[in-house]
Amino acid sequence: MRKTMLAPLPTGIEFQADDGTLVDPREMIMPICLREKATGLLHPLGTCFPLFSVQNIVLTAKHVITDPVIRVDDDPETGVMVDPNLELVAIWFSNPLASPVKYYFRPIGRLWEHPTADLALAKLTTMTHNLTGKILTDKIPALDFAMPEPGELVSTFAYPDIRGDSAIEVIGKAHLTTSARVGHVSKTYPERRDSTFLPAPCCEAYLDVRGGMSGGPVFNGKGRLCGINSTGVDDPASGPPIAHFSLLSPLLEMRLPSDPERTSYSIRQLIERKFVHAHNLT
Repeated sequence: MRKTMLAPLPTGIEFQADDGTLVDPREMIMPICLREKATGLLHPLGTCFPLFSVQNIVLTAKHVITDPVIRVDDDPETGVMVDPNLELVAIWFSNPLASPVKYYFRPIGRLWEHPTADLALAKLTTMTHNLTGKILTDKIPALDFAMPEPGELVSTFAYPDIRGDSAIEVIGKAHLTTSARVGHVSKTYPERRDSTFLPAPCCEAYLDVRGGMSGGPVFNGKGRLCGINSTGVDDPASGPPIAHFSLLSPLLEMRLPSDPERTSYSIRQLIERKFVHAHNLT
């Protein structure tokens, strides 16, 4: 079994890929940015990570893509940008440990939102090998649909506070993000926390989640994906940082694609057809 490139966390949590091997989360997780076409300047929005590798589908938090210049429309002819001078991109690092950093912009061409949960899916452009032309695939995390228990260890890896004055500065800060954050679940909400901000299954955790980490994966004590970062509060006067992460279960009812002229499948159906493996699917 291959080892992760990140040092193991003090708690012993190691991150699992879909194929059961151990994986460095930097091999999977990407910042999402708005990119100015004329200048190349980047405006970071949050984090995303692959859910279906061959299909280039990534998962993020719905509030990450609520910028007014983004059109939530999965029509490939329409596109997702209201402003033609901007594009929505994920930044893929070809080798997390390479120096100088090697990266690619992967434009996002289609978006799907969950109607209530803080979850969204996006389709990235396909990557091909520059010599062989072979389609390259992304590493994806092992999925776990079980509700974490209070007191259970959880960890997240995402891209906090990577803002800068230039694309090089933003990418450099992202590339220097080398540590995962760890905490434990404090409360669970099997149906919803409230009717406005988190009206779907979620958990509260003592976990340090900052700006830019929204949409990043949350792993349970087994190193499997169990949720997506939604909110974070850091008020030293009130105690340790508190975060909320959305659970995966609402994903099961979403359908891809939603084109009326094409056959669509729910995420549950795609999992049952072995497009991706899942633990504790009920």
